Amino acid sequence: AAVSPRLITASAILHFIRRGKILSVVTVRDIDAEVIEIEVQAKSKVTGRKIKEIAFPADAIMGCIVRGERVLPAHGEELLLEGDRVVVLTRPNVIHQVENIFDKKSRGLIF
Repeated sequence: AAVSPRLITASAILHFIRRGKILSVVTVRDIDAEVIEIEVQAKSKVTGRKIKEIAFPADAIMGCIVRGERVLPAHGEELLLEGDRVVVLTRPNVIHQVENIFDKKSRGLIF
């Protein structure tokens, strides 16, 4: 696999302009999407909630949860805990909604 300096630069810039506790951002080559790694924070409205209780946008998918050394599939019954890292594949049109869901000052999108 080739490393693209352009994609690396774009990902670095996106990391700084995204809200919430974004740990990493990667643009997906040849499709209009990003992979975002978001840390669940103590005061986030998703903390302690089951994934099925979160009104996630249709153009975004929670792929997995990294909890300590374990990688868990993101399924409806799984609780999101403080410190979890959630990997999300998202289209640009709903990135701000995804950020709001995980933001400490989230304005909703739950239930």
